[in-house]
Amino acid sequence: MERYLIKRPANINPTSTTTNIESSTPTNINPSDSTTTESSTPNEPRAAPRYNSAVPELIDLDKLPRGPFKRKRMADYHPNQRDQIRRKYLTWGPHQPRGFKFPYKLIGKKNKSKRRFNPDWFDQYANWIEYSEKTDKAYCLCCYLFWDNVKDNHHGHDAFVVEGWNTWKNSERLVTHVGDRNSFHNRALKDCDDLLKQDQSIRAALHKQSEMEKNEHLIRLNVAIDVCQHLMHQG
Repeated sequence: MERYLIKRPANINPTSTTTNIESSTPTNINPSDSTTTESSTPNEPRAAPRYNSAVPELIDLDKLPRGPFKRKRMADYHPNQRDQIRRKYLTWGPHQPRGFKFPYKLIGKKNKSKRRFNPDWFDQYANWIEYSEKTDKAYCLCCYLFWDNVKDNHHGHDAFVVEGWNTWKNSERLVTHVGDRNSFHNRALKDCDDLLKQDQSIRAALHKQSEMEKNEHLIRLNVAIDVCQHLMHQG
């Protein structure tokens, strides 16, 4: 029976037969070397938001271009400053270089004729027509100011806002541009009038308020003088 028994060697330590699992793991691991999902602590201040470049910056109103050629679209200005820009242009009035020598141009395909901008149009359409010496074209000030506010078809008015008009032979085009009572041009003209009236109302209210404050100050001053005089007589 002894040949079927497996004898254990006497010099074998029972503990040496088991594999030490922990001995296979490195002992010099730094906890800070492990990757974490958050790279900052909750108490760390947040970065300041970047400036939104889509919002235009405020501008100096006195540096606005006077002539229609260099003007930007009203939608390209800061929303909080658009009405101020409109008031500035309305205060200046349409750009009408009355002393300018308007150049002649050949108009027509077969029977060409020399035509130019008629300076009498400055008097006939005084409250809106303007002329650019740079492009030799005519524009409409009120349509430019409220071009982006009216959400309808601007067909036929692009020439007086975007492209400029210079078919001097067809002067009836000016009448067509003005149109009927409900035309885009007349609505823009009304918006200009309303904006100026609103500005006048604000000025009148501020003037009235300043007058009331001045009167109240004079009343308080007179009362103080009377009190001082009374005290002097009592002394």
